[in-house]
Amino acid sequence: MFGRSLALVALLALPAHALLSETADLRFDAALGGVAVPGGFTTVDVQFVNYGPSPAGDLKVTIGIPNGATYDGSYYASDMKCAGPPAGSTGTLTCTTPSLGVSPFIGAHYVSSFVDFNPRIDPATPPGTVLAFPVTMTSSNALQPSQSATAMLRVVTPADLTIAVKSPAQVTAGDALVSTITVTNHGPADGMSVEVYVASSPAHPQQMSGPGWSCWASGCFTNTFPPGTATFVLTSLVPGTLQDPEVTQRFEVSSINELDYRDNTISVTTAVNPAPPPSRRRAVHH
Repeated sequence: MFGRSLALVALLALPAHALLSETADLRFDAALGGVAVPGGFTTVDVQFVNYGPSPAGDLKVTIGIPNGATYDGSYYASDMKCAGPPAGSTGTLTCTTPSLGVSPFIGAHYVSSFVDFNPRIDPATPPGTVLAFPVTMTSSNALQPSQSATAMLRVVTPADLTIAVKSPAQVTAGDALVSTITVTNHGPADGMSVEVYVASSPAHPQQMSGPGWSCWASGCFTNTFPPGTATFVLTSLVPGTLQDPEVTQRFEVSSINELDYRDNTISVTTAVNPAPPPSRRRAVHH
């Protein structure tokens, strides 16, 4: 008993900063569920930061998968190990590491560690349902040894988007390649966070324009796209030094409430004629 009292007195005699130096200021940075459609897939994103000063020991992060969703795989920071339930079932995703280092400070913010997983929404889950994914985080030396959060996911009615593109059959190297893109929303719902863009092209995109959408050189975006059709024009520059006999451009349209992505990508090929040789001016004799 006397020895324990001496140990306690010695511990109390330590300065406060010495006690804190062995702890980790571990906090959630985000727990995001977003939206998904019945029968579709999405990502639940859990982020956390260790502000130090010490590594977080015995870190454990768990994410519960509620009825209405099933587990379909996960990905996570390299210093974590995760084990989930069998694919296609509910249960708990558990991720651990013996020690999570202090998060690096890059630019103006700390870089988060993360655990993400892909739930599949039960096709029978009706739109309007809100699914709650409970998250817990524990660490043996954290200032808060146990913390909890909830990632909320809203089930919404799907949209059905398709894309079609018309490009000229041929173009001359060094000239502009103008393509017309038609995006159709077949419904039944408005498309949410819709983006149409050229995903790859040996030609250099200069500008895409659309009907009231926010556009940049290689794409356009809108928060809401009602059922109907929208037409876009993409102007690209074919390099004059291009040696290939053709250019293939790949176009995509995406929406966070799209259910079937099989008709959301299209590739179009245009033949390229070599650039004509530079003209030579004849010498003028007087």
